[in-house]
Amino acid sequence: PRAMPREVKPLKWLVVDLLAAHVDELVEVAGESLLNLPPDVRQALLAVARRKGVLDDAALVALVDESFAALDVSGCGDAVTDAGVRALAAKGALRSVVTVDVTGCAGVSADGLRALILAAPKLEILRCGGDPTCDATCRAAIAPANPGGGVLPRLTDSRTHASLESWEALDDRETLEGARSLRWLVWPDIDRTSRGRVAARCLRVRVVAPSPEVSSAAREAAEDVHFVAVTGEGW
Repeated sequence: PRAMPREVKPLKWLVVDLLAAHVDELVEVAGESLLNLPPDVRQALLAVARRKGVLDDAALVALVDESFAALDVSGCGDAVTDAGVRALAAKGALRSVVTVDVTGCAGVSADGLRALILAAPKLEILRCGGDPTCDATCRAAIAPANPGGGVLPRLTDSRTHASLESWEALDDRETLEGARSLRWLVWPDIDRTSRGRVAARCLRVRVVAPSPEVSSAAREAAEDVHFVAVTGEGW
């Protein structure tokens, strides 16, 4: 016979289990009214939607608001697009985000990454790449010659809007553009040119390039979707 659990989950997470089983239908029916749910519940539903392969622009808009410190849309292919990113940016939902994972998210272009960066001034960790299409998007996003400039932090003269090369003598004329808070760029298949651009443009940004084996093991470890009861939590 199957052993009984030592304790029953709080009612809150029993309800979340039920909602998560039908998260795609929930988004379709309830839409942005889901923003009335507690932030931790919406974060759980977003994670389930991503792992079930039903995370798209509509789910992002319905579940994400300014309470989110992390945004993981990895593996969503072309279901999450620039339109979803811009919708979040327009309502200020990215203002508190510190960590973003767009690995394997082919629907987000270089322009979408730039829009995300502009809307997330606290962003410190960006995980990207994952396949040839996404690698090309990342290369384009950090290329300073592209329209709109690259996403890497850069100093500009506020009067002339010209890029400045030195970070050693800041004054009131100089401002930061791009990912002004970025500290870590996690990109498994970063090419030599892009790595050189990061090193030349902003020494404070550290590039992390885990091996394919490590990346694969991390993805497999994240596949088991379950909620753990926390003492004192629940309705």
